[in-house]
Amino acid sequence: MHAETTWQLSLTDKTEDELLASMRKTHRYLIKKAIRDGVIIEKNH
Repeated sequence: MHAETTWQLSLTDKTEDELLASMRKTHRYLIKKAIRDGVIIEKNH
């Protein structure tokens, strides 16, 4: 991974819908596509 293509996002203050609504449509599309393609998202402390 390259640092310029990653970001940290706090998941504690907003619902999933609020997080997606605050993103650009390209990012929303890529996240939904990754879920359809079977990418597993894990919460890590």
